[in-house]
Amino acid sequence: MKGQFTWDYVVSIITFITLVSYISLQIIGNIPNMLNAIRNEFLRSEAYQLSELLINDPGQPPNWNLDPINAKRIGLSNESLNITNYISASKILNLTTICSNYDNLVKLLGIDVSKYNISITIFDKTNNQLLVNCMPQIVILRAINVTIKRYAAIDNGNYAEIILQAW
Repeated sequence: MKGQFTWDYVVSIITFITLVSYISLQIIGNIPNMLNAIRNEFLRSEAYQLSELLINDPGQPPNWNLDPINAKRIGLSNESLNITNYISASKILNLTTICSNYDNLVKLLGIDVSKYNISITIFDKTNNQLLVNCMPQIVILRAINVTIKRYAAIDNGNYAEIILQAW
């Protein structure tokens, strides 16, 4: 009986190798899907943080709309009142001038354009008109595109829909 294989042993080895191979191939096949899901969640969290920064932060300095050239960080919150989701109409108007230079916009928002790009669109829902449309001159779309929609009150009595996209 020395050195002899039984059929039970051969069948169990073949079954084990087949099972390990099948599980390994399943794991390897799911890696690209998991990486896309991770990137999607990263973009979603970054886009939400940017929307929160735009809506509920007055910026630095808080009255940057009086001197947009010297702004260190932009935010649309009305600095005179401490109300959540309450934005300034004058800051929205100054955002349109900052949007003319996309590089300056991403610098003021602290965005690394090598990782992702953004577009900001603000609609006045009361009058149904476009207030702001910020996006890069050349749009290079990637497979993953995240859209965050937020609503806020404007200090002129209207309501706005803020749409932030990241890709």
